[in-house]
Amino acid sequence: MIIKKLNAKAIIKGILKSFGFEINRLPSKKIESSVKELNFNDFLRVYISSLNSKENFFFIQIGSNDGVTYDPLHNIIQEFELDGLLVEPQKEIFKRVRTSNRRLR
Repeated sequence: MIIKKLNAKAIIKGILKSFGFEINRLPSKKIESSVKELNFNDFLRVYISSLNSKENFFFIQIGSNDGVTYDPLHNIIQEFELDGLLVEPQKEIFKRVRTSNRRLR
């Protein structure tokens, strides 16, 4: 029996493609090359600020909890008014996503 190693990246790309979405790597030249060390939130702020338009920026957050508690993206999402998809598999916690202060569609 041959066990194929699951390629999560390929699986996610395939699922998103079936819904009409595509994941692409963006050129890093938009990010200031003089920046040597950033934490994740600082990096996101620099990156998002460098975009010409935030209309096409969309994030997917897997394991979003309630969208606020222990959420490293919450402040950035609020600051830049980003659109995205929150995924939380725990029903009771997911209910709190809908009552958090994020804009929902």
